[in-house]
Amino acid sequence: MNIEFACLPQGGMGCLSAAREHCKTVRDFLCLGQPYFVSDGQNCFGGVIKDLIFQLERPSSPERQFLIGNLLERLVCALAEGSLHQNRLSGITYVRRAVACIERHYASSLKVQDIAKEAGVSRSYLQLVFQKEMGCGVSSYVNRLRISKAKFLLTNTMLPLADIACQVGFNSRQNFVLAFRRETGIPPSVFRKQNPAVAEIRTGSFKQFDP
Repeated sequence: MNIEFACLPQGGMGCLSAAREHCKTVRDFLCLGQPYFVSDGQNCFGGVIKDLIFQLERPSSPERQFLIGNLLERLVCALAEGSLHQNRLSGITYVRRAVACIERHYASSLKVQDIAKEAGVSRSYLQLVFQKEMGCGVSSYVNRLRISKAKFLLTNTMLPLADIACQVGFNSRQNFVLAFRRETGIPPSVFRKQNPAVAEIRTGSFKQFDP
């Protein structure tokens, strides 16, 4: 079923000014300017639409106008909630794609723009949803993952720092040492001395995102 309606500046049977004033979800939805919305079947549209059709078929009266206005407000609120839910799911999907891309390519030269392109979203939107879901920016996540991989190599191999830097995606030994010190507070050479080879190492508070 396709339903079309428009929001006009003047008041009428379905005035949304009160809903817009008191409900942030409705305000955000109206500001989106979405040309259409597709229900996933999880919303309460069916009952509201059924009641709305019933009222539209009744003879005109003040009571009918009031009920139609009320039902239209309920419909817009349901649309707003559904849109918010869909946007949330979409954001998680983009973050999952970005994380998968980072996991595959962390050892190569990675730019946020390239990650966003593979995730299928703009750079600015990816930064926004990534920060919300992961608690850090895309670049920070890449560096933390690289440092986490470097910790394993420092603890379980005798590779020179320059080789480790190359294997985990840093373009020079110097940049690797600076990034490692920023993340852990100590240089990688000190970390290696403090952490002799063990079967398992702790990598701090690095947050992983299950695909």
